[in-house]
Amino acid sequence: MDSHNVPANATPAPDAQGRFALLFSGGLDTTLEVVERMQTHREAHLLTFNNGYCINTQGGVRRASEMKDRFGADRIIDSLVNTKPLMQTILKDFKALWHEYRSPLIVDMGCKMAAVTELILYAKRHGIEEISDGAAVEQTQIFIQHPEFSAHVKPLITSYGLRFLQPLLFDMGRSEKIAMLEELGFDRGSKVLEKLHITSQLKHQPFCLIGFSTFFFTSPLRKISLVQHYDLPMDRAKMLWDELLPRAIAYLDAGLSET
Repeated sequence: MDSHNVPANATPAPDAQGRFALLFSGGLDTTLEVVERMQTHREAHLLTFNNGYCINTQGGVRRASEMKDRFGADRIIDSLVNTKPLMQTILKDFKALWHEYRSPLIVDMGCKMAAVTELILYAKRHGIEEISDGAAVEQTQIFIQHPEFSAHVKPLITSYGLRFLQPLLFDMGRSEKIAMLEELGFDRGSKVLEKLHITSQLKHQPFCLIGFSTFFFTSPLRKISLVQHYDLPMDRAKMLWDELLPRAIAYLDAGLSET
């Protein structure tokens, strides 16, 4: 599959599959995930989430608009979803969780679980059978996008009759992705920020103020012993997911009973 040859206003192949829903940040990885999927799917539902602590929430909307220009507004459906109430429910006993896990990445866990839960609910309500998160290998320094953690999350997705799509460009390097983005005619973002190990896509995706600490665990600073002390290792991340999961399931079941 050669994304470099995807034309503007591309139409799906005659044997294209149906629809898929994606956790869409508007950044590099999720943008190119959509480009790839639109060669095999007729319709993409792009959900950008706001946990209540984000700025530039319209960034994803701007990127989705670019996608509509390329593939057609009838094939790209975007939504900005408020996950703050659910995230607060999931992390309602934050002090106790902090006492047990001692990591600011607890917040990332709550945000991730809320987003996945809302994605599942959206897919079920709209009759969509496939969902994805557009993860990338260069973002696996913490558990959130690591394949091992995705495998741990997958049973929740499949238990609601949905298929989890593995990211198509997961192993592609960031520099190669940026080159592809430029070749496709999308804004490639700030070169200066890339050199500072900060995402170049700030213009096109929300920025979480309380999630700023994640930078310390994904940049070269993660090698500092103090940062490592407050990390959330994979085994502990899985444990935390399992502890919080009943809250997400209760929310899902309540939401689906209303439809």
